[in-house]
Amino acid sequence: MAYEQRGKPNGVMFHSDQSSQYGSRQFRQHLWRYRMTQSMSCRGIAGTMRRWKGYSEA
Repeated sequence: MAYEQRGKPNGVMFHSDQSSQYGSRQFRQHLWRYRMTQSMSCRGIAGTMRRWKGYSEA
């Protein structure tokens, strides 16, 4: 897993759209286990993820 390969960094934020798998209890438990903060795009704003991906690749 990339998290472990990068030395288990602190302050990781996982940004996603509002797909059901990202809001599921099981997925949120995984984020909690790795101490990651979850961030979701706003409903109905299609460009949010595109802008985020451009920022994260910089």
